Amino acid sequence: MRIGFVSRYPPVHCGVAEYTKMLSSALKSLSHRIEVFVFSTREIER
Repeated sequence: MRIGFVSRYPPVHCGVAEYTKMLSSALKSLSHRIEVFVFSTREIER
């Protein structure tokens, strides 16, 4: 399963960014068959 989010993402410091990070991590931990992609409006280093 592939899941995509269009949202703020750390290192941006805001509640939405932190929630998106926690949600994507939780979804990834459910199964090795889940891929989560986050598309952010800012360039970030990962």
